[in-house]
Parts: sequence; C-alpha cells; structure tokens
Amino acid sequence: MSTLADLVKDNKPTGHRLIELFCRPSNNLGSYTLTTSVDVGTFLNQSLVGNDAAAGHVTQRPLNMAHATGMAAFNLSALVNYTARDLEANDAKVPDEVLEVFAHLSPKSYYAWAPLVCSVRSDFSQVLATRMTSGEYSIKLRPDQLLWVVDGQHRRKGLELTRDWLVKMTTERKYPRLKDAFPVGLKSVGDDALVFWRKALEKFTAEFSVTTEVHFGMTIDQERQLFYFLNDLSRTVPSAISQAFDQDNAINVFTRSLVTDLFPEGSISESGQVNWDDKEWMRLDSVNAINARLFVNKGSIDGAKASVVNPRVADALAFWTAVVQIPNIMDRTKCVAAQPAMIKAIAKTYYDLMWARGSGRKALPADTSEKFLTALSTVDFSHSNPVWHASASGKSLGVKHADGTFRFSPTHNEIIPVLETALRAATGA
Repeated sequence: MSTLADLVKDNKPTGHRLIELFCRPSNNLGSYTLTTSVDVGTFLNQSLVGNDAAAGHVTQRPLNMAHATGMAAFNLSALVNYTARDLEANDAKVPDEVLEVFAHLSPKSYYAWAPLVCSVRSDFSQVLATRMTSGEYSIKLRPDQLLWVVDGQHRRKGLELTRDWLVKMTTERKYPRLKDAFPVGLKSVGDDALVFWRKALEKFTAEFSVTTEVHFGMTIDQERQLFYFLNDLSRTVPSAISQAFDQDNAINVFTRSLVTDLFPEGSISESGQVNWDDKEWMRLDSVNAINARLFVNKGSIDGAKASVVNPRVADALAFWTAVVQIPNIMDRTKCVAAQPAMIKAIAKTYYDLMWARGSGRKALPADTSEKFLTALSTVDFSHSNPVWHASASGKSLGVKHADGTFRFSPTHNEIIPVLETALRAATGA
C-alpha cells in the first residue's frame, strides 16, 4: 500500500458521520426497546417515514398535510414563546412583528409533544453499542441506519415544516403565505424580526429535542402491527372533557365567561348528555359549537385563532344578549330556539351579516346585523309555527312529537342553511 488512494480504496467508509444516542433500556410488554432524546436538527436528518413505497416499505397511513401544518403552527408558537422568554431574561425587546405572529398563533399555557416511536431496521448486533456504567447505552448509528417513524409521522412533518418556514424567513426574508400560522398581509421580514427568527432557528434545531422509543430489528409486518396497536387501540377524548380542560382556546374562554356572567346557574352541563326532560338547558360543548359558528363559521372550536376571535368578542356578546331575551328561550318545551340547532342557525346568520366575505354582505346597510338581533325577540319561535318544520322542498327538518313539540334533526349541518333562509325572511335580514 503505497498511496493514499490505495488506503482509501481498501478502507471504504460507511459514512462521514456517526450519530451518538444515549439511551435507557426498557422492557415494553416483553419487547426490549431503548428510550432516547435527540435534537430536532439531527432527528430530521436521521429519520424517515414509511408512507411511500418508492422510499421504502409502507408502514404508515398517507400523510394529512392539514394536520401536519396545524402541528407546525403549534411548534412555531412554542418556539416564539421560548425564544421571547430568553430575550426578555436578557432585557431585550421582542419585535412587534413577532408579537403579531405570536398573537395570531394563540399563545398556550404549556407546550409539549408525546414521544415518537421509531424502528431501526438493523439487527442490534449491527449497531455500535456500548453499555455505560450508569446503565445507559451509547448507541452510534451510521447514516444508513435510519430511525423509521412508526408512530408520529405528523409530528415529524410538523417539525420539518416549522424548520422550513424558519429557513424561508431567514434566507428569503419572506413570511410563508399560511393563514393558519401567519397573519394575513404579513409579507416581508423586518430587520429586528430577522434577528429574532435567526435566533429562533438556532434554538429550534439545536435546543429543542425529540424523545423517541426505539425498536431494533423489527420486521415490516411487526412495524405495521405496532402502528395498528398504537393508533387503533387509542380512544378519542370526548369533546366535553377536552373543552373543559382546554383553557387556551379563545372561543372556549368566551363560552366560559357566558356560563359565569350570562346564563342562569345550573343551566349548562359540562359532562354527560342533556336529554329533552333534563333540568339543564344545554351542554358546554353545544354552546362551544354554537360559538364556533358565531365566530368562525365552523363546526368546532378547534384551531380558532385568538387574533380572529378576540376582536369579535364585543359583537358576540351582543349576539348572546339578544338571544337570551327571546321569549321562553330557556324552555325547550315552549320555544324551538332553545334547541342548539336553531341557535346555530341564528349564529350562522349573524356571522354572515357581520363577517362573511363577498359582495352580498357589502351591499347590506351597516345596521343590518343590529336590526337582525333586535328583531329576534319578535319572531314566532313556537313549536306550532310551521315555518320551522320543513324546507322549501317539503323535506322535514325534524320530528313533531305527540306532546306538540317539534324537535330538530341531529344532522345540524344539513338543516342550518334552511333555517337561516327562514330566519332572514322572518327578520327582514
């Protein structure tokens, strides 16, 4: 061996880097795994998702980009909060431009993600592993010994999107055009904001970490089985509980103020079903669903932005003040407006008069929404009024019971447009 070329030829490198992970061994129901934490930058470089047959065996569902984008916005909110606290601790000012983004993201009281589950598709004997005196392992992975994400592909994509947004802001000095993450109209990155976003990018890739449970040597069928167990055997949290726990959503905060300040004590139930003969008027999640129609014209409060909701609070309070003045509004046996379906339709009508886009709303007099609220107390919301019973095509909107009450169909999304048309006719809106 006489030349450097001969040396290189005889000692072919497997890669120019080794990723060292410090791991704690676990016995998870008889399967031996390692739990580790790695910085975001390294994790994104060393991981992959098996949702594309061209990139490897498919062990994941197709990616839902809207879901991943929502997670990326959550990451960005956490990052702004973290970086801002660091600046403030050093008596530095957070740029107004950044504060505008933060307000749009609806600041949360706490930030964290659950650990991801990954698979290294190599036998453990092929991995460089050293047992340390602490009981931990030092694991060194080659570039080709990837962490295949078994559970958490949307969290991973969310991390990737957040990083890409930061790179775009710091290199092109442009804000991504994503209303879920950035205020509409915010385009160029200012000088002060540029310094902040550069600092945030450094912190995101180097200081933020991803906790993972790592399996070694699983077959593709075992990865698929584990994905099924982790996702199919989980149970969704009921909306009543999630909304009782979530104190950061701006609509939820508004709803709770109504419960305290406007609705009669004991009229709102925070758990369980409210049946026709129950003493409670409505469930908390039903009031939230009405407010979702009122503020953002959606079926749920999920993803509602404080920057959108908060400027509308005064008008929303005027809406509810008018609603509770409807005769017999708290007695569903006397008033069809006591049912969530009708109040959702009233909320949708008010939204269209106040905030909906389009030439139709612009052509209306400025006081149309105010006149609509005033007229509500004069509308005949009795069960005997046939206006609420059927659509223009004659299709029934609900069921008339033997006690004389008319109860709306539970398929609210289908009947709300019909009820809105009737409400506009009844109020002259």
